[in-house]
Amino acid sequence: MNRIIKSIVPMAMAAVIMGCGSDNDDVRDIVVPEPPVPELGTSYVRVIHGSADAPLVNIKAGDDIIEGLGGVDYGVGSGFLELPEGTYPLSVEGILPDDSTIPVLDLGDVALSPDVEYTVIAHGYVMEDDDTSNDLAAAVITNDKTDVGEGNIRVQVLHAAPNAPTVDLHVTGATDELTTALATLAYGDATDQVEVPAGVYRVRLVIPAGMAGEGTVAYDVVLPDLAAGADLFVAAVPNTEVMTSPVKLLVNDGMGTSTIYDDRTTAQVRVIHAAADVPNVDIFVDDTKVDSLSNAPFGGVTGYAALPEGTYTVDARLTSDNSVTGITDDLMVMNNNKYTVNAVGTLDAMDSADLEYYVLTDNVRAVATESKVRITHAHPSVGNVDIYVTADGMIDDVEPAFSDVPFKATTDFVTLSPGEYNVKVTATGTKTVAIDTGMLDLMGGKVYSATAVDAPMATPANLILSDDFIE
Repeated sequence: MNRIIKSIVPMAMAAVIMGCGSDNDDVRDIVVPEPPVPELGTSYVRVIHGSADAPLVNIKAGDDIIEGLGGVDYGVGSGFLELPEGTYPLSVEGILPDDSTIPVLDLGDVALSPDVEYTVIAHGYVMEDDDTSNDLAAAVITNDKTDVGEGNIRVQVLHAAPNAPTVDLHVTGATDELTTALATLAYGDATDQVEVPAGVYRVRLVIPAGMAGEGTVAYDVVLPDLAAGADLFVAAVPNTEVMTSPVKLLVNDGMGTSTIYDDRTTAQVRVIHAAADVPNVDIFVDDTKVDSLSNAPFGGVTGYAALPEGTYTVDARLTSDNSVTGITDDLMVMNNNKYTVNAVGTLDAMDSADLEYYVLTDNVRAVATESKVRITHAHPSVGNVDIYVTADGMIDDVEPAFSDVPFKATTDFVTLSPGEYNVKVTATGTKTVAIDTGMLDLMGGKVYSATAVDAPMATPANLILSDDFIE
């Protein structure tokens, strides 16, 4: 009450003085200035997609997609976005194969304070199972915005891999032995921000004492030389490529996200024998027989074999007589990639399709909301084809999903909504069916591959099925 009175009295006195000094009786309006609007501070937000089986996502504030955060894929993270302090209703929606969207995470109203850095990372699995502890969730990690100490780097680590056990985090010199762990992290745990002198460091994740497999190094990498001032957020997330380690590291430096794999990671190679008139074959790499890729019959799909990055001479030799080589060629592979080497062609001298390799790179990450399907044309004598993918098997009034596909070509992996489909293959420009799969029940979270070959007695006819078709 006193504050109100003290404000009114000076204003009234000023009005009296102004009135007394006037030569007329005009009444003048008193203008009270508006109080200044306080300037809003700035909050800093970055978002990382760390859910291994989630589709592309949009991050939204209310009904609007935040600029730069539309169509974010697994393993991708933004730099820091500057937002005015305030409260934002944040949510995440998944993008389905037909480009429609579904809500997947609702973070509610998130209050963003000035001069604070927020790291939002989606982790866990979309696919439901009996373990609710690994369900899709979002971690929001906050740190005051401060400078890194002179000559130092700053690191914070989050265990965001539901497929990996509790681990001891060791950060040492590149050649140092293991000593005391920096931290022990279970799924969902994060360290504080830690500063260390700039330099080269080795990161190892080790199974702790007392747990099954204790002492096993689950992840091992020597990081690149880190310059002073680097300020890094590191998340261990599921590895969906070559499974040397169950995890890979997503490293965000405030401007973007990079992926770092275990240094022990190799390439992996498998063989599909797609040459109908060639007997069983053995595979030799640089003149050494690879048993796991050998004695492959026509229609056979081998398991994957590890090959370190490099270029190799690969021979396909008759199992019955290794002195007879059907195909020889160079194969270049890169670490952390999976490859399918299709042995295609024919021995028929009247056919122009010579025996050779047709090499594909395999995209094996399964997404819970979609089926991934790849169809490869390896039939040497039917010419170019059209491929129809329909829900009812009727193609008379339908355009092909893939047109004029030549021998030694592939659709690559395409995404379909889970459901029942029929695939028909015809000679290009006709409705004459050469291959009919019948109805296929394609499930979400699965990866399917089919190779068209000259095998009329196969089931289904003229197809080699692999991946989740035969799992």
